[in-house]
Amino acid sequence: MKGKYLKKALAIVLTTAMTVTALAGCGGGNGSTSGNTANKTTSAAGDTTAADDGGSAENAGADKTGSDVGGSSSGADLVFWNVAYKTVDDTGKLSTDELILNKTIAEFEEKHNVKVEVVNQTYDNIVQLFKTAGLAKNGPDVAFMWTGAYTNDYKTFIEPLDSYFTDEELSQFPNLDLCRVDFSSEGDLLGIPTDMTTLNLYYNKDAFKAAGIPEDIQFKTFDELLDACQKLSDAGITPFAMTDANGYTSAWVMGEMLSHKLGPDDIFKLRTGEETMDGTTAVESMNEWVGFCQKLIENGWVNEDAFTTATDDVFMEIFSGDSAMRFGGSWDAQGLYDELGDRVGTMRIPVFSTDEPFADHITAQFSNNLVVTNYSKNKELAVELIKAFSTPEFHLARYEQDQQLPARLDVDMTAAAVSNPLSNASYSWIQEDKNVVGFDSVISADSAAEFYRLAPIMITGGANVDESMKTVQSKNVTVAN
Repeated sequence: MKGKYLKKALAIVLTTAMTVTALAGCGGGNGSTSGNTANKTTSAAGDTTAADDGGSAENAGADKTGSDVGGSSSGADLVFWNVAYKTVDDTGKLSTDELILNKTIAEFEEKHNVKVEVVNQTYDNIVQLFKTAGLAKNGPDVAFMWTGAYTNDYKTFIEPLDSYFTDEELSQFPNLDLCRVDFSSEGDLLGIPTDMTTLNLYYNKDAFKAAGIPEDIQFKTFDELLDACQKLSDAGITPFAMTDANGYTSAWVMGEMLSHKLGPDDIFKLRTGEETMDGTTAVESMNEWVGFCQKLIENGWVNEDAFTTATDDVFMEIFSGDSAMRFGGSWDAQGLYDELGDRVGTMRIPVFSTDEPFADHITAQFSNNLVVTNYSKNKELAVELIKAFSTPEFHLARYEQDQQLPARLDVDMTAAAVSNPLSNASYSWIQEDKNVVGFDSVISADSAAEFYRLAPIMITGGANVDESMKTVQSKNVTVAN
């Protein structure tokens, strides 16, 4: 099964590698691994051009470079710092005018008789530029920001949005506390979300078939998953391909486990200190995950370098069918489906016990949100622009063009011109509205980074779980409830 997939698989691996390097700065905005695959342009763009995904400014518009700080250089009524929306089509299938961002801005400019200047920034520089511009009060009117801690960290420069939106307008965005000050339901609303991510277990259906496992199976528990590992191993197939030297896979699964135990409200107690990373719940979860991984290692059910490499070429074994499963997120769906088509399946990450109080919940959260600066001279107009980017129609079109899952619950995915069953499955889970924010979007950045560093060391026996989780908690800066 290996040969016919490898050539295309290499291209997928290289693309995925570029994405994964950005994951520790996505989702929560504090080092969260809850994924984002937006294009990373660095240069300025008008409403028709942008730099390519590699960050080259060679073919970009000349309105303003991504490193510039300040307001409009072209007399625009609004300046929008864009990070994730496509301004050029890297597939070659759509004209520039057909891209939903460009189309929406053109319609907005005509409706309001204004000019909007789009400046493409990168995830690498947006935070520092936003801070610098905020101090000078000479930045954008609207900007992309990671949800979670980074948006909170720069609330000094952000206009609270509650008074601009009705309850009905906000009702279709689940768990908006992630976008509020200190993640509190009573805190000011700082941003409007742009997309959602889920965590997934992906599998090669051909590998399952060869091991006598039903292709449409959905494991409920990790015990069922271990039973499947034995069957796959007996069939000569390595059950898992994994890369966790960076601790991201551990964070994904740990996120699910804490979601099952704490639920959508109590997960935020990790921010206030009412729950801690060295407390019973988190330590128990980490011990369960470490135990599972050690079983994989002891039985040869995972690649030997799983916890010492972050190189994605190990996932080529998934394409060939020599390995059967991998943990990942909704951001992996397009690459996997492009390569394997209907021969790849997905399921929720299982639970360790069906008795967990939130066993039917998942880790699903906003990756980014749009904010209005409090020094903008056109705040109401800026909010109207965000509303134009927040309609069900906009979210559907963005899914069609960029496979980003809608942040709203009311998008009719059956109306999509382009369908990916993996993404559709993820969105159907989101629509159940049993979503919990990933723990690493809630704890402070230093604490999350310490978890990523220590997770693979705990798994390989180089560090004690109890002591390591105390170290993780020691880096967590909590806020008063």
